[in-house]
Amino acid sequence: MKKTTSLLFLLLAGIIVTLSSCEYEVEAPVPSAVDLNVAFSLIDEDPEFQNARVLSRLEIQEATMNVKKLDVRILGNAPLGTNLNRNFSFDFPDPKTITYKNTEEGSEINIAVPRATYRQFMFDLDIAQKGEEPAASMKGIFQTSDGFEAPVSFELYGDLFSFDGKFEAKDKNDVLDFNQIETATMMIELYAKKWFNDLDESLLDSAEIVDGVILINPDHNTEIYEFVKGKIQELSEIKLMIKLQQQGKSGK
Repeated sequence: MKKTTSLLFLLLAGIIVTLSSCEYEVEAPVPSAVDLNVAFSLIDEDPEFQNARVLSRLEIQEATMNVKKLDVRILGNAPLGTNLNRNFSFDFPDPKTITYKNTEEGSEINIAVPRATYRQFMFDLDIAQKGEEPAASMKGIFQTSDGFEAPVSFELYGDLFSFDGKFEAKDKNDVLDFNQIETATMMIELYAKKWFNDLDESLLDSAEIVDGVILINPDHNTEIYEFVKGKIQELSEIKLMIKLQQQGKSGK
């Protein structure tokens, strides 16, 4: 899986954090760590929205977010039983772009985490425009009423939007055990289609097409843009569906 940047996080007992040539050091020795690949992917269904009115003719194939700030909180236990309750914050003056794809090839971050048993991960993402680039975007395909497959591009503009996600073990059998493994993959899954819930499909059927694409932004198809923007602000929680893979085998 492609690694496009390195991030050393969870500063427990001294970890050197590296991202975009920036280093943060603490004095304590670096403990034995697990190499963790973090991948971002899209999912087509979410049980929480199974009764919602969804756009069956819309397929989201890729989404991006420009992350300005990442806040992390972890709860767990170190190998000797010490309780972990730590909060960390990472600021990116030049926002870091993460990509969600509908395959497992969307790996964007590699992190080294201490050997421990984790019962809770909490993430807060602040996203913002990156120069002229939108704060977030989505690309996909819409099947029009006459059977034509029209490319769709949504671009979210604005100063700052916040998203949060959480993994919490239901019981001791559901914890993330990093004590006995060398490498793992953590998949963070996003159900982006929820932001189009309850949108009248006729609006997409009659949408303006720009250079062969249904372009949705503050300047084009503004009614759809304001609707989806409102949904993003309303449904800002990203419920992390975390899967661990150990030596090619799924751990959760």
